[in-house]
Amino acid sequence: MRVLVPEVQVLPPPPGVVIRRDPRLAAGELQVVAPRPGFRATTVREVWEAGVLVRREVVARSWYRPVPRTVKVGVRKAAEIEISTPWRP
Repeated sequence: MRVLVPEVQVLPPPPGVVIRRDPRLAAGELQVVAPRPGFRATTVREVWEAGVLVRREVVARSWYRPVPRTVKVGVRKAAEIEISTPWRP
């Protein structure tokens, strides 16, 4: 038996920038997340007996979404930052 991924298609990230509010970041703090390509792949299983291909079947079709460049903008207030900071003696 062999498991193959004979076809992988690369999907380019979408153009432009997405801006998202992020409550985990301090107000005004920015974090840039690089764009990532997506992928489409088909996984195939082949069954061989005595060197002869007996069966070939698609096991899975996978799709990974491309991600655009994203800018996260912090919205957490100063009071929230102090409360969420771990206490140290």
